[in-house]
Amino acid sequence: MEMINDKIGLFITRCLKDFINIDNEHIPVDILDQEADGNVYLEFSDGSCLLLAGVTENLSLMISDNLDAYSDDLSRFRNISKNNFWSTKINKKITQIEVLYFDELPFGVRFYLNNGEKIEITYESRTEFDFDTTVIRGGNV
Repeated sequence: MEMINDKIGLFITRCLKDFINIDNEHIPVDILDQEADGNVYLEFSDGSCLLLAGVTENLSLMISDNLDAYSDDLSRFRNISKNNFWSTKINKKITQIEVLYFDELPFGVRFYLNNGEKIEITYESRTEFDFDTTVIRGGNV
């Protein structure tokens, strides 16, 4: 996916999320922004963007650089860039990106950052907290 490889060397400057499920009280507050279902919109240092949205019908993740591809309205998205998770990841150089596949369909994207951290945005059919969810997770490389 060329639109993904074009992001290597850039920085994520902002993360927005469109929270789909309004009943998220069962998810701990400190991880709510990452674990609650919702489409994810990433902005990059060159002004480009990626929209990552779960596709329940085939258990995959739609990856697009065109917001119109999913008919999403950015006014519905909430800026989560300054939460505890993203505060160590915003404005860090992306050194490598992997698209994760299952049965030839993408289910996630893994970003490696120059500070030794990674970000995974994946579509999961079941998590500890929900079903059919697009989640954001991190960790060290």
